Amino acid sequence: MLKKLKAFVFPLAAVTALTSCGNGAKGGDVVAWVTADVENSESMEITYDYFYKEYRYWLYGMQIDENDPGNDDYTRAMREQLINYQINDKRCLRAANDYGMGASSLTDEDLEQIEIRVEETKNNLRESMRSEAYSDFAKEPTDEQLSARVDMLYERFLRETGIDEETIGSWGRDKYITEKLLEYVVRDISVDDAELGAAISEMTEKAKEDFAADPNVYVYDYANYSVFIPPGCRSVRQILVKLKDDVIESIEKMRDDGDDEYADEYRDLSLEQIRGKAQVALDRLDAGEDFGAVMKAVSDDKEHIESKEGVYRIPPGFTYFGREYHDAVFALSAPGEYSRLVPTDKGWVIIEFDSLTAYTDGQWEEVREEVRELRLDYLKNNRKTDFAAELEEKYPYEIDKKRLMID
Repeated sequence: MLKKLKAFVFPLAAVTALTSCGNGAKGGDVVAWVTADVENSESMEITYDYFYKEYRYWLYGMQIDENDPGNDDYTRAMREQLINYQINDKRCLRAANDYGMGASSLTDEDLEQIEIRVEETKNNLRESMRSEAYSDFAKEPTDEQLSARVDMLYERFLRETGIDEETIGSWGRDKYITEKLLEYVVRDISVDDAELGAAISEMTEKAKEDFAADPNVYVYDYANYSVFIPPGCRSVRQILVKLKDDVIESIEKMRDDGDDEYADEYRDLSLEQIRGKAQVALDRLDAGEDFGAVMKAVSDDKEHIESKEGVYRIPPGFTYFGREYHDAVFALSAPGEYSRLVPTDKGWVIIEFDSLTAYTDGQWEEVREEVRELRLDYLKNNRKTDFAAELEEKYPYEIDKKRLMID
């Protein structure tokens, strides 16, 4: 199974220690095997070497030192998860062969796609080593020097982990075959208009029930927003001048402990320390500057600005951001109007009433297609789960838990 690596800064020197579970197992020892009477069952066996190469890869990618006793529970869980993944892969590969979709059936186009993926993985691995390579130089290296150092670290990684490019290639091929198989299994699943209408009706009823029970619960189920916008719901934008993360965490803990009075006192004292920056933003708005421009320049809510253009939907009764926030939103009388400084547990906010929230006909059609995709994904995932259960019943496995140290 091919895993895309994140940025690694794990020291390569530590990898040499990741070569044995300390259980006496040898590379060719079989650690998982199918127990059903199936043809060519040897091809479905998992050897210690097969397992451990990918295990080393996981350890390196997650920057985990297996020799640290503090990681024992975590690495044990990793080994158990990985062997189950590998067993599922073996089952899928056997099923792919049964369907005539195995390695021998791959077309030139398939092989080209696999090669692209494998090269991307190798490049990601090399890229993850750049920071370590850079730190090896006492002065600024040239591009050629840095590339040469990355190449050396990459070759050392392959040598010291026992992983080679052929192994990485086989992971890419097997993952590609498995994906094609699963797409074949769900090929006939669709959502027609009648089923879509029934799904929307069911989702709408649930959304209304959630809103009636607790607007805060309603908001945090994305499917609710897809099909039902409560009457009076407002779209707002905000400028957030944020408290420090450790301050926010302390306030959250006090509230979790039921000490709201002290949380309010601590919050108010902390807010005073950043009032100046928030007041400057408010003064700019009062002087006539555009809300969106000040928001982009000042607000600490950068991620939401980039993903949602800073817009939040706030239904009546939604108090997750605090009662002050809710009351400030619904005190605004018309779109374009903005609040004064509003205290929250995250920091100061200035709220602009953007618009009342409702779907136009065009937007509703987009919502219908979005719900269709959600429903389609749901049905496909259910079919894939059922298919995995069928393969599990058809190809039961026994695992040598002692050798994998997961007993």
